[in-house]
Amino acid sequence: MEPRILSRPAFTVAGLMHRGAVDGEKIAALWGQFGTRMGELQPVIEPDVTYGVMANYDEATGEFDYVAASQVSNADALPRGFVPVAFPASDWAFSRRPCPS
Repeated sequence: MEPRILSRPAFTVAGLMHRGAVDGEKIAALWGQFGTRMGELQPVIEPDVTYGVMANYDEATGEFDYVAASQVSNADALPRGFVPVAFPASDWAFSRRPCPS
């Protein structure tokens, strides 16, 4: 699937974060936790759209932050354990991949 390039205004996502090295089991477990707690996150912009955000890579340790998230209109009062990630206006490569059932 070829990605499309989209220009997007600034936006914020919020979700649950894992800090560590690449570990598919822990990231899968994070998505499971996020799935059970998504209803706590309000207001969500598109309830059927989620984001996997990787940031803050440490080259020395191989650790990074991974956030399982949804886009929110306001991140001022997030539920306990949720973290916001703000993105500036920018061009993005976008592809829609269905979640495995």
